[in-house]
Amino acid sequence: MQYVYKIINKWTGKFYVGRTNDITNRLNRHKVLLRKGLHHSIHLQRSWDKYGEESFVFVLFKIFNTGNEEVDLHLAKKLEQHFIINFMPLGFLYNRSWSSETGSLRGKEHPHYNKKPNEWMTEEGYKRRKEFYASGVFKGENNPFYGRGHTKEVLEILSKKCANFGEKNGFYGKHHTEETKEKISIKNKGRLAGEKNPFYGKTHTEEFRKRMAENARKRFTGKPISEEQKQNMRAASPKNTRVRIEGREYISISEASRALGVDRKTVSYRIHSKSQRFKEYQYC
Repeated sequence: MQYVYKIINKWTGKFYVGRTNDITNRLNRHKVLLRKGLHHSIHLQRSWDKYGEESFVFVLFKIFNTGNEEVDLHLAKKLEQHFIINFMPLGFLYNRSWSSETGSLRGKEHPHYNKKPNEWMTEEGYKRRKEFYASGVFKGENNPFYGRGHTKEVLEILSKKCANFGEKNGFYGKHHTEETKEKISIKNKGRLAGEKNPFYGKTHTEEFRKRMAENARKRFTGKPISEEQKQNMRAASPKNTRVRIEGREYISISEASRALGVDRKTVSYRIHSKSQRFKEYQYC
């Protein structure tokens, strides 16, 4: 025998759907975990904490009792999957998984361990999943990870889990030739230009700009900058005006001043001077 049940938020209509062969123990288990703040569905737990226990009802939706346990389980999974495919894209479910096959299995015991969603989902289910995430429902403050960051330990674990990490990478210790770099550059040019760019027509908020600036300062605070880096930063400055002195080009008056060992004001004076003595001092 199999039971399909729902945990429904009376105020929003949003619900959690599940199946079990022991309805009493399963529903009691949900209540215990929710009351302790330990439920595996973070969405359901947060909603429970926000609206209160009295705002939720536990409903037995369907009983399958054909006399064949395998058939009952198959029918229960099929009904649960129906709810997932049709209500998850609408944001009406508290469930975390897109499959009714997962249950409480974790790690290598999980039937979808190390598989991509399109490898185990139906074509329709995968399509709805893509549309759901593309809708932006988890963007910005709606994202459970909004404003947070991984610890150094977690970042290290994630890096090591990467199949192509370090010496395992087939390209480890190698470098692209200049010809290959040029081909890659040509191929990528215009790929995300104009309306093809996801950020086309948008602008960062002032708050986000300040945050990026602050993060950039943190990255470079206390770190020594090489002369080559300084040179590149000077060359990238939009305030630069290139000058040519005695046949040689410099990215700016300041750069020419440093190279020639002459005061900046002196270089500027000579560029603006009408004297024939300084005719080799000019803007490019």
